[in-house]
Amino acid sequence: MHWAEKEVASVELCKKLKELGFPQTIDGYYWVKFSENYDLYFYYDLCFDLEEKEKVWGVHTVSGLVEPAEVIKAPTNSELGEWLPFYLPELGFLRIEKNEDGFHYYYDAIALKGCYFIEEIEANARAKTLIWLKRNGYITFNQGDNNAQSR
Repeated sequence: MHWAEKEVASVELCKKLKELGFPQTIDGYYWVKFSENYDLYFYYDLCFDLEEKEKVWGVHTVSGLVEPAEVIKAPTNSELGEWLPFYLPELGFLRIEKNEDGFHYYYDAIALKGCYFIEEIEANARAKTLIWLKRNGYITFNQGDNNAQSR
């Protein structure tokens, strides 16, 4: 695993975030699919206009310009942290713990129901928490803004 892959959410979680409306026009890392595999690229390695997210031109390789089959924003640990509400009136405070089995993310109210988000990679724990909050109507993603809005 490349060092950067430990700093961003997994491809699967990034796909879920994208489906839920997570902004795809933010500078940073992207999962890019060329054939069957996804590779991690930084924005400057890609030749596309972030303002026109569907207009992907490709990535320069030794054999020329290659157009990817799919491009998905890969938010970093700190980017995901900017979206996570520290406190929600209905759920209480966001709690973060690091144990031998990984990073634990949970809110006071849902922890009482046994709902924890535990991952070895912290970005994945943050992504799972955001996905849960969005699916359960606690936040919305504002395009072009790095902050989630609570309902």
